[in-house]
Amino acid sequence: MMNGAVLFYSVTTISVGVLHLALGSYVLFKNPKFSLAQAFFVTMLMGFFVEIFFFLLAGNTDAWIARYMGMGAIFFFTLMLGGYLFLSSQMPFENYSSSFWKYKFQYGTVIVLIGVLGAYLVDEVTLKSLGYWTFEEPAMLFLIVISFSIALLSVHLLHKTYTFATNPDARQQCVLLAFGIFFPLLYTGILYVLEPVLPGALILGGLGYLVTMLVFTFGIMKYKMFIINPVVEESLFSEIPNDKPPKSFGLPPCLLVEEKRPECSYDLFIRELSEGSQGLVISRSHPDAIRERYRLERTPIIWLANQPGQDRVEPSNLFILENMIGNFVSKSKKAVVMLDGVEFLISNNNLDRVLKMLYSISDEVIVGNARLILPIDPNIMSESEIALLEREFEVLSI
Repeated sequence: MMNGAVLFYSVTTISVGVLHLALGSYVLFKNPKFSLAQAFFVTMLMGFFVEIFFFLLAGNTDAWIARYMGMGAIFFFTLMLGGYLFLSSQMPFENYSSSFWKYKFQYGTVIVLIGVLGAYLVDEVTLKSLGYWTFEEPAMLFLIVISFSIALLSVHLLHKTYTFATNPDARQQCVLLAFGIFFPLLYTGILYVLEPVLPGALILGGLGYLVTMLVFTFGIMKYKMFIINPVVEESLFSEIPNDKPPKSFGLPPCLLVEEKRPECSYDLFIRELSEGSQGLVISRSHPDAIRERYRLERTPIIWLANQPGQDRVEPSNLFILENMIGNFVSKSKKAVVMLDGVEFLISNNNLDRVLKMLYSISDEVIVGNARLILPIDPNIMSESEIALLEREFEVLSI
């Protein structure tokens, strides 16, 4: 019976570890340039190491070696929880204005130091019915406090995002991530309490994170969690008669539209969507107003705003903006990007920096066979600024 229990624990532990690695690799493969996907991969990699070290801990017959396996397990477990907390602060897209993002290197250093402290506190391991599995105090107390503190803070951040999110998919992502973080801790805690009265209960410990992996898999496949997924606005097809397939406007790769209000620009953008393009809107206007006015149900909209919040980018973060557009274009089969707010970007940066960003985006758009629409108000910008833009892009004056 004991051999069967050890075999069950070994199989579940290794399986969960492999699932961590496979799921993280899949998300990274889908979005190699997306920082949230990169963070998810690193977190899953830490989870893989956690399972490997717990497997080696339980299966070891030497208490001295088992202690070092326990040190490795608690170190990587702390790093994994730190990764979950960072992911929670960035959901559903990168939140570049959050403190976690601004001080991500300092945050990573603190998490590593906490992990080192936890590993240092592992003085000895205890032999249970399964083998070497749990730690003596103060390591166990440290593990409990750190685990539930980080998990509760993660759930708190996800609850805030859930409260302010208007996209139902984003809300579902928050629920799934919160459940995936907290459930295995609660489940393992219950098993640990039951172990004295039900020897061998800890054998089932691996099932907690198996459930988490299944929940994450569902979230990634169903709601594209940790993935920026270009979509087609299928609802717009209903506006075009079935017997008259839409004719392409033949837009140039990069079009500068000179108009007081971006009405023509959005008409061109909507037309491209109705022809099957996958769109991205970056605008100074509030996303809810754009969705309501142009009936954009699924198209991602990024708000240029100085205030921190979900789906927002500060206008001074030109590198982030450029990277986001480049990543979207590279993932899309037929992308169209509406960059509404060039004047706002120039007012928050110098003209040279904005032009350099636009030139770089233009190159990526051309290489990716995509479309870029740039509406500007000629009454706001100076003649010299407009002339520099007109030298690079084809112009449509309204």
